[in-house]
Amino acid sequence: MDPSLPSPSASRPLLSWLALGLVAILAAGGAFWLNQKIDSVQAAAAPRQESVINETQQAIASVKQAIAEIKTAQQNLGEQVSQLQRAVAMNQGERKLLSDQLGAVSSRIDALASSSAEAGSAPQQQSQSTNRRRR
Repeated sequence: MDPSLPSPSASRPLLSWLALGLVAILAAGGAFWLNQKIDSVQAAAAPRQESVINETQQAIASVKQAIAEIKTAQQNLGEQVSQLQRAVAMNQGERKLLSDQLGAVSSRIDALASSSAEAGSAPQQQSQSTNRRRR
């Protein structure tokens, strides 16, 4: 064999190193390409994310406003219910007073009617006893 030619066993490590270098270059190129692809996808997704964030913030603000309006309406309704309860209580007091007065008047009328009946029956008894004496 010619000493100037590399031996087949010496060319194998060189070939392995060349293959390894080629794989490393391809891997680095693939990583760079994927990184560029991911950056472009993220850049395209960023405005959509911002619009989604803005829409979400607007929805949250409208929900907060609706809650505030509901609380205000609830307070107003609570005040109206309290006013109605006071009015009903006052009306019940007036009805009780009127009922008591009506009961008192009714008992007076009954007393007058019974005393009138007693007074009316007393003269009739006297006239009947006078009529009996005359006979």
